[in-house]
Amino acid sequence: MQLKMRPVGSWLALGCLAACGAAAQNLPTVTKTGFTVKVPGGQVSGPCDWASWDPRTPPVKDANGTMTYGAPGPCNPTAAQSDAASQVLGQGLGYAFEDTANPGKLILLFGDTAGYVAPLLPDPASGSFPKEVNFHAKDTMATSSTQTAADNFSIEYYTLGLPKDPSAPLFVTVTGKEYLPPQPAGLQPSYVQPNTNVSMGPYDIPFSGISLEGQTYLTVKTGAQIGPVLDAAAYSVLVKFDGVSTFTSGRTVSENNYLFTLPITVPGKPTPPEFDLPGHFVYTALAQIAAPFTFPIGPCVGNCFVNSVGIWGNGQSRASSLYFSYVPISSFWSGLDSNGDPATVYFAGYKSDQKTPKWSGNESDAQPLFWDNPPTFAAPGPRESDPGAVGNPSLLFDSNSGLWLMIYDHFGTNAPARGIYFTYAQNPWGRWQTPSLIYNACQAHQDNQQGAGDFIFYYAGDENKNYCPSALPAGAKPPAFAGPAGPVIGTADPFGEIAFSTDGAVFAPQIIGRFSGSQNGNLRLQYNISTWNPYTVVRMETNFTISNQWSSRDNF
Repeated sequence: MQLKMRPVGSWLALGCLAACGAAAQNLPTVTKTGFTVKVPGGQVSGPCDWASWDPRTPPVKDANGTMTYGAPGPCNPTAAQSDAASQVLGQGLGYAFEDTANPGKLILLFGDTAGYVAPLLPDPASGSFPKEVNFHAKDTMATSSTQTAADNFSIEYYTLGLPKDPSAPLFVTVTGKEYLPPQPAGLQPSYVQPNTNVSMGPYDIPFSGISLEGQTYLTVKTGAQIGPVLDAAAYSVLVKFDGVSTFTSGRTVSENNYLFTLPITVPGKPTPPEFDLPGHFVYTALAQIAAPFTFPIGPCVGNCFVNSVGIWGNGQSRASSLYFSYVPISSFWSGLDSNGDPATVYFAGYKSDQKTPKWSGNESDAQPLFWDNPPTFAAPGPRESDPGAVGNPSLLFDSNSGLWLMIYDHFGTNAPARGIYFTYAQNPWGRWQTPSLIYNACQAHQDNQQGAGDFIFYYAGDENKNYCPSALPAGAKPPAFAGPAGPVIGTADPFGEIAFSTDGAVFAPQIIGRFSGSQNGNLRLQYNISTWNPYTVVRMETNFTISNQWSSRDNF
């Protein structure tokens, strides 16, 4: 973690300038209308629409070990079927951002990916489905030229062009091959072996991206498998993408080097503390922040404002609340200002008036934007830890309403509180309105049959885990299931027995900016969600009304 402070006398010592003052009065009220729905034909990835493909009966193994499967429904192709040569069976994430180098193109980032051998049909001789193509849980990228929300959302994968497998998606290779982006220059964590390639294996994922002045950047969460605890030593790396097939990794953005039972020692590097402070930006979301949301930089006199990149994130996904930082666009790649000092500035809470934000050049001073603690969202008590369970935030600045909009997934222990949350603010740092639950899979099943047991697999292994009994068939007692089973990742048989005992989940809501925004007091958000089982990405829509819209700002 970078803890270097700015020199004494910098503007941080003076606090934020007047432009970062109190929140505007008469903040509009944004109210959800109707139910959150799956967009018709909204499955983004995979060769078949899994809700209609659903075999519905678990496989049966005979005395010889031969597996027999129930007959699936028809393979109604998804939009991704047009790129079937990619062999992508299932994946998650679906982070979307505009490509400034190719106007009209949308870039999408996907996470750990499973593949298949086409055609995807049962084998009559063995009664089994084709085995999984092992992509080693590496990650894919795609583009889309779909322009309006009403159009069929088609994607085309970037490909690596390997001689023996020219259609293999980018980030995916044959066994024994590894991608070779260079090690982050000079700022990698002390516990990373020198000249080690950036890992893109299981749980190492390009979580967010942004395109600035024709250059595409990704923030990659890597290092998931370092240490005895998953993600205890994970860190985020800023990576350049050339738009074709080449990645160049740069600085470390944030890192976790804690929770080790035994410190990891690398020759020639200092041993990290056994219990160090975690980073706050290992899992990230990015957005460009332009006027009027500009920030002071300097010390200087007069107009000293600069367009910036906002970074929202946390260190342990779904294990803390959310943090905010910003860095000038001119310093985004290097992370340094013109004096060679760290350029990232962290939101450090509010001053005594509870309105004026405090800023720091020290990541360890960062404070949560709000406490993710539904239903009250109250601050933890004196002896309580951060209650947050935020995952995969996604943001959009809606120029018509002048609001920053945020959605994220919450994976707390309270099942009725799990799902997709929405909040909004005037400024990138807040104050954020109390988040509201806009999608819960069980409630959605009860509301309009668009949730658990519908296009999301629901499995109740026993009564203690039956959080949505209404999703099961009438009279069914655990163990029982409902909804389309598979594909799942991490197995050679993605429609096999494990697919009928793996509960689905709703995670990673990723706003599609070109399909979202407000007009005449009505706000539409379209976003991708991942469902785990089936392992796919689905496009969703939530609508809102905006009332009491402001007529002026009092802080710019």
